[in-house]
Amino acid sequence: ACAHKAAELGKKVVLVEKQAEENYQNLGNENGHINSEWQKSHGVPEVDPMTFFNNWQLNSGNRAEPDILSYFCHHSGEVFDWHLSFTPGYDPICETWDDIPDEWTPQLGSFYSWPGAANHQAEIEGATYAGITQVNYNAIQAAISNDGMEMLWGYEAVYLVKDGDKVVGAIVEGDDGQIQLNASVGVVVATGDMSTNTTMCGELLTEISDLNPTSDGFSGMGQDGMGQKMMYWAGGEFEIGPRAAMGGANVSPMGPWQGTHVLLLDKDGYRFSNEAFSTSFLAGIPGARHEAGFVSVFDSNWRATVNRMPIGHLNVKWWDDQEGHFGAKYWDNDFTADHADSGAEGFQTSEAEHGAFTCYCSNDLATLAGYCGYEGEAAERFVASVERYNEMCEQGADTDYAKPAEVLNKLEPPYFAIPFPTDGNMAGGLVTLTGMFCDRHGQVRAQNTFAPIEGLYAAGNAGGSFFGYYCPVSGFSAAGVSHALVGGPLAAASALGKTLDDLPKA
Repeated sequence: ACAHKAAELGKKVVLVEKQAEENYQNLGNENGHINSEWQKSHGVPEVDPMTFFNNWQLNSGNRAEPDILSYFCHHSGEVFDWHLSFTPGYDPICETWDDIPDEWTPQLGSFYSWPGAANHQAEIEGATYAGITQVNYNAIQAAISNDGMEMLWGYEAVYLVKDGDKVVGAIVEGDDGQIQLNASVGVVVATGDMSTNTTMCGELLTEISDLNPTSDGFSGMGQDGMGQKMMYWAGGEFEIGPRAAMGGANVSPMGPWQGTHVLLLDKDGYRFSNEAFSTSFLAGIPGARHEAGFVSVFDSNWRATVNRMPIGHLNVKWWDDQEGHFGAKYWDNDFTADHADSGAEGFQTSEAEHGAFTCYCSNDLATLAGYCGYEGEAAERFVASVERYNEMCEQGADTDYAKPAEVLNKLEPPYFAIPFPTDGNMAGGLVTLTGMFCDRHGQVRAQNTFAPIEGLYAAGNAGGSFFGYYCPVSGFSAAGVSHALVGGPLAAASALGKTLDDLPKA
């Protein structure tokens, strides 16, 4: 997206892609954004950009780079429309979820979430590649054909070239050896995350390392951190810690409810959090500090809670009736009194996209605690925690952790529980969001001085700046690279001396 926009602005651009053209593939299939014309055509309500901005900063503890985030809030829809325009006639699946329950609203407590992500699992006529890969490939071809962008497939950047303090090029390597590319304006690094580099993750994701001392290290499904290393070697500074990843610093139950805010107890029988605090990624942070093992507890009236869940990753799309889709339609017949006599063996929940789970059921909380492996004082605390929760539900106020009253639903027998032992290793995740310490223009700051390095810019997860993985609309990081899609044109404009509002409109 950066190279394409720079080419549109009239500059000679070389785009280096380490994958071979015939094997080209993007990671993920969603684009999270707000206020595109495409969304409006699907009936998605407009979102106030500043409500979105403050919601993100509330989630991130005000750690996201404000100007880059603000640019995303004001321009992400426009950039999405521009990117989609190079695949004429194609209409992605709009995650509007028309049959969202009537109880649902965008706000739950202090936090918001919104529908309207673009899901690129729709078929594209005449496509060579699937989904987002084809959309990106079409945009690349348009940049080559219409704007003269040069493409180097099958080359990987391995080193940045400097002249004094300025970055003036890059060394790239392919099957036929190395090439030096010289840049009169600058270099933008958009190489993704570092989640498959366990050494870098161990050194930089100190919160995760500290929480998982016996783990082999964070393991993700993204990139190897080469871009961050090149920028560091060139004098760039990593983002100031703590550094963000999806996973590793929290507990996030899967099972039927994934990250939905059902009651959670730790291995000692204590409740540990407002389960509806933002997303499960943040609600589960205290749980990671309570060591391994936790249990979700619910009853047959689970829909009263699930109907008010936020929209985003790890929610339960139970209103989606696609055959084989992971949704609560599978559990209408599971969580009933029929299972109250299933005993210590428990029962298997219905097969779904993510598999079946062992669930325990009883009309008696003490018996249920024993089924879940609690003993002695821990079993007593399990019972006391559920009873305390029910008392607050009756009062309509969570005076322990401030869970919103809308999802305080008293549990009635028969009670159900699903244990999630984690064996002390919670370092697995999806991606890291740790990039370089960039200024408001995406320009990488120097070590020690934090002054912007002339000629060096970063975008997407290589550039960091968004701090966390919250997904108030699905598809912000690996799933659709919306961060990079918007950060790319921003970096291009900055490198060319443009202001944020100088970019051509879609």
